[in-house]
Amino acid sequence: MTLILKNAIILDVKKQQKIQRSIVIDSDGNIQHVFSSNEIATYLDHSTETKVMDCEGYYISPGLINAHAHLFASGKPLNKKVNPTFLKLGYKLLSTKIGNFCVKNIMKRNALIELQNGVTTLRSLGEFFYQDVSLRDEFIQKRKVAPTLLVAGFFLSTTDGHGAPYLALEGDSPWEGRKNVRKNIKKGVDWIKICVTGGVTDAKKLGEA
Repeated sequence: MTLILKNAIILDVKKQQKIQRSIVIDSDGNIQHVFSSNEIATYLDHSTETKVMDCEGYYISPGLINAHAHLFASGKPLNKKVNPTFLKLGYKLLSTKIGNFCVKNIMKRNALIELQNGVTTLRSLGEFFYQDVSLRDEFIQKRKVAPTLLVAGFFLSTTDGHGAPYLALEGDSPWEGRKNVRKNIKKGVDWIKICVTGGVTDAKKLGEA
C-alpha cells in the first residue's frame, strides 16, 4: 500500500523555516516524493491501494538516533551515593527470574518513552543480564511498534574497572578478554562495548570522569 501524508509541516534546517509539504511513502516504507500539497493528484497511484492521511498541523521529522543509552535507568541524576551493601543485595534480587522480568519491563517502558519523543533507533551501551537482547528479540518477533535496538549486553572491563562487577564482565588479560567477548556473542549481542578507562559514575569531582 502507498501512503500519502498530506499538508504536513517540515522543518527546513538550512533555511531555518517551516514549510508545508506532502510526502509519498511506498509499501516498503521508503519516501518516494516530497511535493506541494496542491500537486497531490499527480502522485495518486491508481494501480495500487493508496491511503491518504491528512497531517494538517502535525510535524514530520526523520527518526532520531540515541547513540548512548542505558535502558535500565530513566536518566534522572542520583543525588545520593548508594550503600554498597544495599547495591549487592539489589543485584542479587535483580539476578532472579522475577528481577529479570522487572528489569526488562523497566527497559521496555524507557524504550517506548524514547520512541514517543522521536527516537527510532537506540544503541544500548550495557544492560543487566542480557535483557536488552531479550527485549530486542521481542520487539522483532512480535512486530511491535518500537525503536530499533542495537545491544551490547554486559560491557567488558578490568577487575574493579568501570561498571564492574555489576554491569561488566571482568578480564585482566587478552585471553580473558577474548573469553568474555565469546560469552557476549553466544548470548546474541550486536556489538561489543569495552570500558578500560573511567566513566561518569567513577568521577571524584563533578565534570572529571
